[in-house]
Amino acid sequence: MSVLFLPFMALSLILNAKNIFKHKIKYTFTFLYLIFFIFIFSTFAIGADNFITPSPYNVMFAILILITYLGSAIEFHNDSEKIKLFTYYLAGICVQSLCIIFYSYLNGENYGYGKLINPFTGNDMNSPSVSNVMGLSMSATMFYIFYRLGVRRIYSCGLFFIILAAGIFLSGRTFFLLSVITIFLLMVRGMSLKKTIQILILFPFVISLFLFLMPDWMVKHYDFALGRMGEGFESKRFKHWSHGIAIFMHYPFGGFTVDKSIESTNWYHNILLDTARVAGLIPVFCYVLFTIASLFMFYNSKKTTYKYFGFIMFVISFLIMQQDVIFEGEYRMLIVLFLSAVIISTKNRSRDTL
Repeated sequence: MSVLFLPFMALSLILNAKNIFKHKIKYTFTFLYLIFFIFIFSTFAIGADNFITPSPYNVMFAILILITYLGSAIEFHNDSEKIKLFTYYLAGICVQSLCIIFYSYLNGENYGYGKLINPFTGNDMNSPSVSNVMGLSMSATMFYIFYRLGVRRIYSCGLFFIILAAGIFLSGRTFFLLSVITIFLLMVRGMSLKKTIQILILFPFVISLFLFLMPDWMVKHYDFALGRMGEGFESKRFKHWSHGIAIFMHYPFGGFTVDKSIESTNWYHNILLDTARVAGLIPVFCYVLFTIASLFMFYNSKKTTYKYFGFIMFVISFLIMQQDVIFEGEYRMLIVLFLSAVIISTKNRSRDTL
């Protein structure tokens, strides 16, 4: 898909060359871009032989091309345009994932939690990455419900229930956890007491009404998801993380493997441990530095509405990457993380509106 995107990207660069080169690239964007570039490049340059999936360099080039093109496009626009461009990218990911979920639902009870069928390739695929995309989409949708007015808020409310139904169908724990975290972040940001009380009353009522009206097949998925929420630190995921944390410092250039006596898997489902597994400490350091630098720039900036949107997307994508396969799975979360970092790190060039 990235190969098909290249000709259109090149044409866009040629047509907009005059507008692109008249802008001065800011040092904050350059700094973050270089750190992120080194993080991506060093991961594949050092650890290419340790990747499980074939053709890892194709993923590397796809990531580097997208962060360069989309990052520059967002950097060179004013604040309101940044949000529009970023939202378009999120919408594309969301629509693709909803198509996969709907197609899987139509193909019977064999699909749902754990396994989906991709209508674009015809192949079966794991459900967690799609569920995480739904979690990210839900966070963005709730933000628009909180801060949009009029027809756009109505559209967002409709999308909210579609994504909620999709999340219940997939029964992912992370989906519900990210939704709760997003609500908390939205309530923290200078919300009036009146609006906070309205949300605390209205949101549980709306969810309860939705759960009451949902069909029996969805109730089954909802009960299953609630049961998985109780696994906590006894789950296999935490056992894998404990194993990785105990040994990764002994492999400065990567090369260790997952303990398959815990579970038959090739990944830790954590970007820090999986990066350390294939490439060692250098890219891990770059990732940590990028995260700290982005948050530091946000902390020292004016907290406008558009920038807080970027902050929420940064936090949600960061959390998703701590419990999913990224480089060999849903690498688009890296794109979301980088683009949201560009938004929260740049200086304000317009009023505080969306």
